[in-house]
Amino acid sequence: MNMPARAPVMPLAQTREEINATAAALRHLAAIWGECFSSVQLDKRAVERVCIVGSGDSWTVALCAAAWLGKYTHLFCSALQTWDFLQTDLTRYQKETLIIILSASGRPSLTVDALSHAVCSNAQVLGVTNCPGTPFCAITENMLYTWANKQGIPTQSSSVTLYTLLRLAQNLCPGLTPLQIEEDLEGKFSQINQHWQQKKRHFYQQKEITFLGSGLSWGLAISGSNLLSCGPQIRATAFPLEEFYHSLRLHQAGVGQHYFLLPATSREYPFYIATQKAIVEQGATAELTSFIPDASESNNLFLVMQWLYEMCWHLSCDYVDAGGQRVSHREK
Repeated sequence: MNMPARAPVMPLAQTREEINATAAALRHLAAIWGECFSSVQLDKRAVERVCIVGSGDSWTVALCAAAWLGKYTHLFCSALQTWDFLQTDLTRYQKETLIIILSASGRPSLTVDALSHAVCSNAQVLGVTNCPGTPFCAITENMLYTWANKQGIPTQSSSVTLYTLLRLAQNLCPGLTPLQIEEDLEGKFSQINQHWQQKKRHFYQQKEITFLGSGLSWGLAISGSNLLSCGPQIRATAFPLEEFYHSLRLHQAGVGQHYFLLPATSREYPFYIATQKAIVEQGATAELTSFIPDASESNNLFLVMQWLYEMCWHLSCDYVDAGGQRVSHREK
C-alpha cells in the first residue's frame, strides 16, 4: 500500500520566493492603495480607539502597529491575541472603537471566530487579509486585501500587513507624515541577503538565542524568536529590553548565550548600547541590529523585518543541509 507523500510545512523554496518579492509586494500595494481603501466603509472622525487582533505572526505585526499608532497619533491603540479578544465583553466596544482583525491566510481558525465575534459588537470592524475567497472574507464586506503571498514561513505577508496598518493610520490621521517606501529598497534588501550569505552562521546553532526589543521593536523581537523556532528549529526567546537590563544585576547573561538587540529609534541607542556592553561583560555575545540613521523609523522596521527573514531562511537551509528534518504533513 502506497502512503501519501509528505509535504513540508512552509516550504523553504516558496519562502525564498516570497522574501525575494517583498519589496515588489510593498510597492504594488502602495500603487493601488487608493483603490484598496476606497471600498472600506469607516466613520473616521468617530474613531478614538483602535484594537488590532491577530495570532502568531499577525499578532507580532499588530504589536508593531499598535506601538506606532500610540507613538504618532492621538488614538489609543491596543494589540490583542485572538484568544484574549474572544474573552472580552463586547459591550465595551462602541462606534468610537475600530476593531481590526488580521488573518493573512483567511483559513478557518480562531481569527475567523474573532471576526464573527467582532461584528456582533457596536464597534466599527475591519478585516485585513491577503486575498478574497476565504471563510474569513465571507463574514464582512469591510475588508482590506494586501495581495501578499504566504505559502512559506511568514515573511512577505507580515511586512505587507504592517504597511497596510501604517497606511490605514494615515487615513485615520491625515496629519501624519506620509509613509514613503525607500527608492532603493530592493538594493538594501539585496545587501541584507548578501550579509547573511557571507556571515559565519554555524555560530548561531550553538547558542541560546534571545531577542531584545522595546516599543516599536517589541513585536519584531517576538517575531525573531518565532522565526527561529519555525524555521531552523532553534529555541529562542524574546524579552523587553528594560526588564532584561534590570535582570543583568543578577548576572543573567553568560557564556553560550547570544543576544539580538533591536533598537527602533535613534533616542533608544544609548540604552541599547549600554545593555549590549553589560551583556558582553558577563561573557555572552550580542549584536545590535538597526538601520537608523540611514533609514527613517518606518523604513527601519521593514529593513529589520527583512533582516529577520534572511536570518531565518539561511539558518533553516543550514539546518536542513546538516541533516535536520523540517515539519511535514501528509498530502490528502
